[in-house]
Amino acid sequence: MLANKGRKVQTIQWFSENAEAAKKTKRLATGNDTSQTALSSQEDIFHITPERVTLQPMTAQVFALHGITTTPCKVLQYFIVLSVNIIG
Repeated sequence: MLANKGRKVQTIQWFSENAEAAKKTKRLATGNDTSQTALSSQEDIFHITPERVTLQPMTAQVFALHGITTTPCKVLQYFIVLSVNIIG
């Protein structure tokens, strides 16, 4: 559960990045990777719903984490949450 305890409207959005893509992004950002190959095309296993929501002041939202795969495997996946204040 994520709560907006402030007085401003907040827009919350979740982004997913698998481990291989995260490592590639970090190498490209630091200049340690000379190859310009595309990021890993590995499909995301986990998803957060709802992916995007607008929270009014003094409200809360429950998020659910779902995961599904056709084959057993070890997965490392990162989620990044972006919060934007809406002035109004």
